[in-house]
Amino acid sequence: GVEITGRLSSFVTPTCPPTFVHDGTSYGVVHIGDQCWTSENVTGRQNLSEANSIANDAQEWLLPTEDHFTTLMNQFGGERSVATRQALESGGSSGFDVLYEGFINNGSLFNPTPPLAYFWTATPSTVSAPGFETHSILLIESDDDLYFSVALSADLDDIFMNTRLLYTPIVNTFGSDVYPPDGGVLEEK
Repeated sequence: GVEITGRLSSFVTPTCPPTFVHDGTSYGVVHIGDQCWTSENVTGRQNLSEANSIANDAQEWLLPTEDHFTTLMNQFGGERSVATRQALESGGSSGFDVLYEGFINNGSLFNPTPPLAYFWTATPSTVSAPGFETHSILLIESDDDLYFSVALSADLDDIFMNTRLLYTPIVNTFGSDVYPPDGGVLEEK
């Protein structure tokens, strides 16, 4: 027979789990389009290392990239769209429930007027600034729109922002059989 070695993966629209649990705390989950998101900020604000650590420890969950956030925003009108911002706000039609909490930098709360919401992404920034670390973030303004921006700091671990996670199960199939996610050897039967 034919032997296939490796991991076969196909992505399907996931069935969202009812909650995401981290350190004994349950967080709501919302199904938007073909994505499952935490519907609230995970553990308050984190620095980038903490956000990555939470995502790395969470089986089948990840810190979303700019592309993931773009897919989310395109469900409601895209980036820089007032309709998108309104859909994502607390009480909006999406269930994503953005709260305008600002961010913390070097121990000080920064929450300008109008209030803003900042979210870490898994996308590195292409912006270069000598002596500074940079990283891509999603910025949502309470009275305007939403867009990608850049976190800039001498040490990104001094900046604490909101973290949302995206559920990304991998379904491995060959014919009608389902194989465990750790891959392995598949043989023709």
